[in-house]
Amino acid sequence: MAGYNNAGLPLQCKSTTLLVAILTACLCKPAAAHHSPAAYDTSKEITITGTIRDVSWGNPHIYIMLDVADGDDGQTKRVRVEAGSSSTVRPLGVSGSDFPIGEVIQVRGFASRRGSEAVMGLDVTNASGAILPLHIRGRVKAAEPIAKATELSGKWISETSSFLAYLASMPKWPYTEAMARALADRDTQLAAQADCTPAGPPASVLLPTLIEIETNNDAVVMNIDWMDSHRTIRLNSTHPSEIAPTLFGDAIGTWDGETLVIDTIGFTDDPEGMAPGRPTSAQKHLIERLTLNPDGTSLQYDVTMEDPVYLKQPVTHSGRWLYRPDAVVSGEPCDDTVAKEFLKY
Repeated sequence: MAGYNNAGLPLQCKSTTLLVAILTACLCKPAAAHHSPAAYDTSKEITITGTIRDVSWGNPHIYIMLDVADGDDGQTKRVRVEAGSSSTVRPLGVSGSDFPIGEVIQVRGFASRRGSEAVMGLDVTNASGAILPLHIRGRVKAAEPIAKATELSGKWISETSSFLAYLASMPKWPYTEAMARALADRDTQLAAQADCTPAGPPASVLLPTLIEIETNNDAVVMNIDWMDSHRTIRLNSTHPSEIAPTLFGDAIGTWDGETLVIDTIGFTDDPEGMAPGRPTSAQKHLIERLTLNPDGTSLQYDVTMEDPVYLKQPVTHSGRWLYRPDAVVSGEPCDDTVAKEFLKY
């Protein structure tokens, strides 16, 4: 693995203070795909009741337009509810047909900081009293295992709590000053979050979306239901001397008993390589381990990530992927117009 010095990073007498101040401001709240919830006041929840007037069901966000009573004069106002993506909400058992036009619903979420008529939706209570999640941070009932796997091949979804724990661990990571500067560069963050470019690993495989694994003697292929992402891990191979960098890097795999060990280098710079708003560099190096747990209902996922540009030393994370042979691909391509919609509010 690469040595961890700060070569090329200017050190100034005020740099430590700057680093602490910026990281404290930017990392106090976990991010959420596809972009940071910084535009919303996540310190307190609100509830609104309204009538559904329009639903835009897609990726990377779902939008529900409500008519909401405004005061006692019988007037209504139009409120836009921003939800998660269809790729993350569908595994929670929710689809667009659950939100018929004209139904009165109650939305729990966070209000916009900008004073506009916008809400970040967490979950909905519908007309029958059922609670439907709109976001991975909403009230979610864990799916019961319906089958047991005997190998890595199959359909898997990263456990929601594993992804949220990954995001919550970030304030404790040993960041460099380059990360502090990146977090302060709001314009670059917004530009990265307003298009249909997926994040590379580990963010892409920790996001709770469907991952379908196919294995053969030569490779392990991961088809990820997030902006049509694919990873190919070559078996019985080595990294070439010259690598054409890509978002998902050059991945080789070896078997350590029943554990697949994945070694990946050759990345491109990725503005969301750690998480929305948190970049990784071309020097990122991942060691991932996938192990089928004894009960067959989940995979143990362990990752070590190093990146001397943004991390002073390697960081690790452990989580679970749940076996979901019943899961269905969202089938919703990323829409560039939808990706930019949040910039209006």
